[in-house]
Amino acid sequence: MEIAMDPRHLFPRSGDGTQVPAVLGVSIALMAFTAVIISIRLWVRIFILRAMGTDDVFMIIGTVLTFGLSIAMIIGTKYGIGKHLGDIGEDDYAVWVTRLLYVLAIGFVKLSLLWLFIRLDRRRWMRMAVYFMIFFVAGLLVGPFFVTVLSCTPPAKFWNSEAHPEGNCMEMDAQQRFYEAHGALNIVTDIIIWLLPMPMLWTIQMSRRKKIGVSAIFGLGVLSVAAACVRYDSVLKLANNKDQYYLLADSLNWCSIELYVAIFCGSAPALSVLIRSFSPRALDSGYREQVYGSRRPPSIHACPIRAIKNLRGRQSEDVELCSQDAIITDSEPVRIMMKTEIQMEVSDAVQGYEKQVHDNFERRA
Repeated sequence: MEIAMDPRHLFPRSGDGTQVPAVLGVSIALMAFTAVIISIRLWVRIFILRAMGTDDVFMIIGTVLTFGLSIAMIIGTKYGIGKHLGDIGEDDYAVWVTRLLYVLAIGFVKLSLLWLFIRLDRRRWMRMAVYFMIFFVAGLLVGPFFVTVLSCTPPAKFWNSEAHPEGNCMEMDAQQRFYEAHGALNIVTDIIIWLLPMPMLWTIQMSRRKKIGVSAIFGLGVLSVAAACVRYDSVLKLANNKDQYYLLADSLNWCSIELYVAIFCGSAPALSVLIRSFSPRALDSGYREQVYGSRRPPSIHACPIRAIKNLRGRQSEDVELCSQDAIITDSEPVRIMMKTEIQMEVSDAVQGYEKQVHDNFERRA
């Protein structure tokens, strides 16, 4: 007589029960909250400020990818995420898509934040620092993306190795070391992105109370740094642990928390604009227009062109008006004064006409 062995006793268990409810709760709650935040951001940019920037495009892409990650996590609970290894079938090991979406989502969200910093501070050293971080973050997006895609050849071997015996995969130890290094670099970039706007904010001429309030909005990024650190700890726990799918729930939950907090931090200025539009005295309008754009559609690579007319009334040449939205000292403690530098280029025709008028005037004299 054969005794059936319960497969749950053949595998080590890192905890009791299941983490499926935690995965579902975190994913659904954060998706709903972020959908509201992004809707407010788009409403402000389209209908109040009437201007969409590159940072908005990156943030929308990052949000869609983050929603995709949450949906993949929810679907993944059916195929093993949050369950003990002995409670799932051998053909249900599918987490490949969550790795791919996390790498893409965190990259686009960070690019959105960095592009916002370019709009806020146009000093040369700041722009160089931000551009360096953009290239670095882009590298962190592209590199891990291809490592994830090519970790198994063909990729389907990652989730169904028996169906592709001819393929091969990267060693698990090598994958673990790679994702540990990627997690550490993510924390470093989170800290740098969190600190980048602080020097600019504290050079603004306004009351200390307002400085603290403005800094607090951007300072929320420390929550994303904290989430990244906790996620990194959960990644370390996956090393040499046979019950990885149970522990994977914690890692994925903190991945999504890190992403959603970063999205909220990047969209927080839009909330101040919305509050200001309904309650004019609630927030300072100078801060609103500087931090989240003016009612004039902004452009950081091009300047609006205005046509001028010469003294005879004929249109002669275009004049380029470049607005450098620098913040300078203001005597009023409740407002931020905007400095606008205007550079004008006038055609030779206008200059020649002015010289001719001047010569005629001298001859008559």
